[in-house]
Order: sequence, then C-alpha cells, then structure tokens
Amino acid sequence: EQFIAAHEIGVDGFFSHGQLALLLPHDKFVYRTDKGISLPEGHRFPYQCSPRILEDIRRQILTAARAVGLDQGPFNADVLITRDGKALILEMGGRAGATCIPELISMYLGCDYYEQIIRCALGLPVDFSHKGTCPAMAKLLFTPKAGILTHVNLAFLDGLRRQGTEVSLDYKIGDLLPAVCDGTDRIGQVIMATDQVSKLDETLSQIRGHLKIDGETLEQLWNE
Repeated sequence: EQFIAAHEIGVDGFFSHGQLALLLPHDKFVYRTDKGISLPEGHRFPYQCSPRILEDIRRQILTAARAVGLDQGPFNADVLITRDGKALILEMGGRAGATCIPELISMYLGCDYYEQIIRCALGLPVDFSHKGTCPAMAKLLFTPKAGILTHVNLAFLDGLRRQGTEVSLDYKIGDLLPAVCDGTDRIGQVIMATDQVSKLDETLSQIRGHLKIDGETLEQLWNE
C-alpha cells in the first residue's frame, strides 16, 4: 500500500458508439461531520486545470473505459490529481453522478442532460454541441440538529427561482428532519449559475434563514 497526497475531483462524461463524446472534470465540496465522517456536499463546474492535466485525465478515462468495455452512455468517476499533476482513477461507473451533477451539467452546457441519457437509452443520437459554457455550482442543505420543519418562506424561495437559482426541498412543513450524518440526510439542494463560491454560500445562508426547525432558523442552528 502507498499513501498518495492528492486532490480528489469528479469526472463525468458520455460515451457514444465507442467515442468519448463528453468529458467534464469538476471539483467537489466536502462536508466533515463532528464525528470525522466526510461526505459530498456538492460540486462545481468546471474544474480549472492545465491542458496537460486535462489530457492525462482523458487518457486515464479512456484506458479505464476500454478495460471494462464501457462504450455507450454516461459515466462517473472519482479521480485523484497528484501534486505532480498525474491523474489516478479511484473508481468509475457507467452511470451519471449524484449530488446535483446532472442538473449542473445541464446548466453548464445549456442542455438537458437527462434528455440526452434517455435518448441514448432509446438508441437515438445524442448532442452535446454548445456555443459556450456557464460556470455553475451546487450544495446540499443539511441540518446539524434533528427536529420538525415548522416554517418555510415560500415567497422568498420563489423569488430566488425567478432569478434563476434552483432551490428544492425534500420535506414539507410538519416533517421530521434528520441531523446530518451522511449524504442521505440531505433536506434539499441549491443550484446556481456562478463562478464564486462566496455567492453560493451567501445564498445558502439566506435560504437557511428562511427555514425554521422547531421555531429556530436553520441558520441559527448552524451558528450555535
């Protein structure tokens, strides 16, 4: 065994008739619980790297795809980028990524990624041609304390949606929310077109201020 000092990223993409039709490295947001458990909190597109690193990512993905016979459909991989700029694949599967990745790809490319997956499954041609890209990022909503969701300012959330921010909640008023222990404890997600993490975090803070659990705002619970 060997310890490797590296930065972990995600890589999503698409194979069409044996050809690599889409390659999208992206960075990860990681949340660490008070018990030392690390879990994916979100992602951001694109991952900024040199052409040399991008080419090595491409080469490793193609090598892995050939090894497992992946030639049609989406894929998701976890990849280490070492300090000397090498790409090492941790794992790779023939599926779309989770934690808002399909929605982020749709926003980043300006297409419906789910539609392209369905077209591929139906034997129809896929199309990832686009005139440009739009940086996008997302994070999940969690609560540090279990409790009943007692208030949601729907007017505020609708206002954010009209501005282009995608906000969704997995629970309704009166539901019991779980304290965050792993990724399945998510209570919602926030997706927005931006290249500034500070802007996403500010929006998350505002949203938490308009959600109440047992009478306290989610923002207050995180600040306690």
